[in-house]
Amino acid sequence: MKKTWLHISIVLCVAIAADKAIGSALKWLLAHQKSGGYFEMKQKLTQLTPQIAIIGSSRAEAHYNPEIFEKKCGYSTINYGMSGSHLVSEYIALSIIIQHNPQLKTVVLDVTPYELSMLPDYNEVHDFYSLINDCPIVKSVAVQHLPFEKYKLTSSLYVYNSTVPEMLAGYLRKPAKFHKITGFIQSPETDFKPVFGKIERKEIYRESIELLDSIYTICMRANKQLVICVSPYFGDATESNSMAFLKDFCFRKGLRLMDYSSKEMYLKSPELFRDEKHLNYRGANLFTEQFIDDIFVKNGSLP
Repeated sequence: MKKTWLHISIVLCVAIAADKAIGSALKWLLAHQKSGGYFEMKQKLTQLTPQIAIIGSSRAEAHYNPEIFEKKCGYSTINYGMSGSHLVSEYIALSIIIQHNPQLKTVVLDVTPYELSMLPDYNEVHDFYSLINDCPIVKSVAVQHLPFEKYKLTSSLYVYNSTVPEMLAGYLRKPAKFHKITGFIQSPETDFKPVFGKIERKEIYRESIELLDSIYTICMRANKQLVICVSPYFGDATESNSMAFLKDFCFRKGLRLMDYSSKEMYLKSPELFRDEKHLNYRGANLFTEQFIDDIFVKNGSLP
């Protein structure tokens, strides 16, 4: 029996030592990325210092052209839109940006017309695990909202699950040539004809409202201007419960809600859309110009 326990103890010690050693090696590898997704993510979120930050999902990523912001109103701008993300990712990303960028003045939060009718998925925090050692908010959100995550995170290896091939590629490739990171993804024009739809009345979730309020709170505490925008959507959003709440929320908080979801000029121009949810490149440039005129030029609401 004593030998059995001795063998078990030895195995556990070896496993713990291996976990620490491999975890340390992968941490070093992550810190020495030369190109690739992790390299660019760290650059965008922790090292760039724009005056205007645009956050949101793939709609933000495809709808706001930072180069037009800079040419038209002279403010450095980065698009932090992330495909497939929702309020959880946007809250984490904004927290990291504010932590690392004292020059930030204005945050543009792009939301969908049905944003608050989607239950938040806190598994989105895994997308930020490459930053967990530099950004406390990542671990805080994971431990607070994911069962057993605090136990999993005692492993030095756990946060690097499924990332090793990409990290190796990012380290072994030649260093990325300098290029201006804007975050804007150009959507090509296609022959696709979007079908006009209608967003039905759906329940809005308390958890989504709490995340929206948290985004508002961190902006106010850091003295950053927050603008909420619903960029063009090819459909009828007039009966959306989410839109009704957003309007009331912005009124109560004294925020600007820029609602383009039912703008006639876009609803009559399907050629400006890639699909029902996304503008194409031409539509995005047109929308960016209009947004800048509406929020920064006509109303003098400057960062």
